[in-house]
Amino acid sequence: MARVITAGVDDTRPKAPAEARNTRWRAVVLPWSGAVLAGGAGWFTATTIGPTAIDPELSLLIRGMAGIKAMMVLALLAALTWRTRWPLPPPLWSAYTLGAWGMAFATVLIWHYTFIAAAAVFFHAAELLVLVLAWQDGRQRFGLFDYAGRVQGAPGLRSRSAPSSAR
Repeated sequence: MARVITAGVDDTRPKAPAEARNTRWRAVVLPWSGAVLAGGAGWFTATTIGPTAIDPELSLLIRGMAGIKAMMVLALLAALTWRTRWPLPPPLWSAYTLGAWGMAFATVLIWHYTFIAAAAVFFHAAELLVLVLAWQDGRQRFGLFDYAGRVQGAPGLRSRSAPSSAR
């Protein structure tokens, strides 16, 4: 039945080699799973050491701050997943990944009120590292929907090699 439905339909998107798919799969899964493990390590550290004495009126503020930091970690991981569509040098990818792991670890420590000041400094140092790397990485030209494997002649896409008068 499927052959009848797809008869005459041409697959215009080239197939990515299996090695490229496996490399990208590892580049996507390792940061996400490592961030989960870093969060688990933060949870283990926080439960082993115990919370820092804080004012009860600040607990809601600190938990809200930790929630915002968790959303920042998720945004970083999503951006890193998007960035793996282009070739990424291993040292740069490693630095991005370590930054995400550090941010996840510090977020869980803040959530559990453990070493709040040190965790905040650690979080912001990792965030600064990632932002500087992204700033330096942005020297290349990336399009939101332009990636290796996408057909350049697809409708609605402008070619980057077209002269500026054609635009």
